[in-house]
Parts: sequence; C-alpha cells; structure tokens
Amino acid sequence: MAYNVLKGKVEGSVDQHADQEINGVKVFKNTVSGSGFYDTTAESLCATLKDVPLRKLKTSNINGVLTYQGDYSAKAEYNLKFDGKELTTKDIRAERLFGSGAGLHDIPTDRFSGSISAHNLHKGPTLKDSKGYLQVNTNEGLHSTKDGLSVLLDSNGALDIKDRHLIVNPKRSLDITARGQNLSDADFLVVYDASRGDTRRTTLSNFYDSYINTKTLQPEGPLNSIQLRGRKGLSATPALTFDNNKTLNVGGTLCANQMSISDKAVFNGDVRYNGAVYKSIKTITEERYEIIETDHTILANTTDHVITIVLPPADECQGRELIIKKINNNKYKLNSNLLHIAPTGDTIDMREDMNIKYNYGVRTLQSDGANWWVINRTGS
Repeated sequence: MAYNVLKGKVEGSVDQHADQEINGVKVFKNTVSGSGFYDTTAESLCATLKDVPLRKLKTSNINGVLTYQGDYSAKAEYNLKFDGKELTTKDIRAERLFGSGAGLHDIPTDRFSGSISAHNLHKGPTLKDSKGYLQVNTNEGLHSTKDGLSVLLDSNGALDIKDRHLIVNPKRSLDITARGQNLSDADFLVVYDASRGDTRRTTLSNFYDSYINTKTLQPEGPLNSIQLRGRKGLSATPALTFDNNKTLNVGGTLCANQMSISDKAVFNGDVRYNGAVYKSIKTITEERYEIIETDHTILANTTDHVITIVLPPADECQGRELIIKKINNNKYKLNSNLLHIAPTGDTIDMREDMNIKYNYGVRTLQSDGANWWVINRTGS
C-alpha cells in the first residue's frame, strides 16, 4: 500500500492516488489519521473501528448462539446452541410458530388453539382416527353419526329414551297375547334380588310356586265348601256348601235380620212364622189385566167398566195361591160391572172361566200344576 504520511496534525485525507511507495515495516509512534485506507489486494476501502459492530466476545461456547450484550460486546450462550440442524434451548416464547410440531411433547391441553388431527393423538380402544377426525370406535349396539353417538334400540326391545336418559318402556315390547299366545310356566320375569343386591331372572312357574302360592290363602274343607275367615287364614265346614246345581246347603240354622229372594223359595219342611207375614196387594182399574209373578192379592175396581183378569198357566204355578176381590167406589151399591176371571188353557174348578157379580166378593185360587181350584170364597 502507498500512503502519504505527514508528521503532526494532518488536515483532510491522505492522498491515496499519489505515486508514493513505502517499503518495509514502518512504526508510527503518533496517531495516523485519514478519511480512509485502501486495500489494494481486496480493491476496497479498509474497515475502520467505527464500522465494526462488535469489538469484544465475552464468552465462547461451541455452537453457542451469539447475543448482543451492549457496548459493542457479545457472548456465545451456553443454553442457546445451534449445531447446524437443531436449535437447542430451555424455553421459547413466540407469537407464532410455523412448521412441523412432531417433536413436541408434554403440551398442556389448555394451550392448544385450533383443531388437532386425530392421527396425532394417543387413542384408546374406544376411539379411532377417521380421515383425521376423532371418532368413537363403535361396537354392537352403538351407532356414530355426525350428530353424535347413539344407542341402537330394537323397535320391540322395551328400551326407550326419555329426557336424554335410557329407560325401560314396556309399551315398546310386543303384546304377549299376539297370535294366540299367552303366559306359560317357562316365561321369564326380571326381578331385583335385595339380598344379593343385583338383578336376577326367574320363571313364572317359580314365581308362583315359591312366592305367590306361599302368600295366598289356601282353601279349606271338602269340595264346594264356602270359605270363611279363620284366625290365621281360611276356614270351612261341611255344613255350609254351594254345589254345581247353584244350591246353597246349610246343615244348621240360618239366622238373618232380612232375606230377599228374587225368584222363589222352596221349603221342604215346616214353615213357622214368629212375626207378621206380608204379601203383595194391588188395586187395578184397567179393562184387562194379566197376573204377574209378584202378584198375590188383587183388588179389582169395576166402578167404570167390566174387568177381565187373566190367570197364568197352572202348570207354571204349582202350589201358588191368588186372592182376587171385586171392589167398587160406591159402598152403597151392591152390584156393579162384572169381574171376569179367565184361565190360560186350563180350568177353574173344571170350568173355562169364572165371574164375580157382587161387590166385595172374594175368590182364593190355588194351582195344582194342571188346573186352578177355588179353595175359599165369599159372595156370588
């Protein structure tokens, strides 16, 4: 290099274009100044101190990344290294990171932002990866759709969903009487066993024999016995039965405050009355009247016209008594319109009919099962 060197204070710059050449080693005891030094080999200006950003390296570590420490100094960090492939440090704080995160681990779940592909997750046996989406690995009885996971319910399986809960709904099951079927001994029941604390099954046969039959009151006495309440269950006596002929048999004394018989009462023994005897009585005014089953005493008012009373067939009334009396509103008139009594296909005292002419005349009739007979009479 060639320099123009002057002793003392030099104004301006050293002329770098003059044809001066300095050979050998030159020692400058005083300051050499100039606006620039030129490197003829590099063919460029030489850098001066003000052009150098770092003047001091405080520490040196292999692969350590330099960090600026101020005052034109830097240091090679011990915990921040780069070997050409990996950048190694303890903590990284950044607003955004790009690239693959395959090497990341122990990331807290609350630190994720956005979706994570399912193939990057550790999945148990109940989950699976479906084209990057995490889905439930369904098995028999489960169904997964875009709306969520659901239970496959049989239309007749007695299970149902109510208020988002799985319940037992017997109405969803088939009627057991369908196609002529019904309950049988081998059919199952589901019960909760309180002693074991779990659910068990049993058959209708076992349910009846082992439980219902032991809790139900068992009949006592001979066949057709009427069951009475006993001290510990049912009680019966052979003296009180009701047979297949719809007959109540009492082998003792029947005591009752009242007794109402809608059809008929048959007494095969003595009948004794210790009180009053009441029999039906009615007054008729119609021109034709047919005796009914509940009639006993008939008062026929013939004031206005003739009255005909028709008796029931004698063969339907064996032993029955009827009392027929002719009356009139005018008590001073002895005779009035005729009272005519006519049987139905049979006779009265061997006659086809009977008439009562005078007021207050009475005829008591009784059937022997073939004809009617007058067993008592008053008036003509």
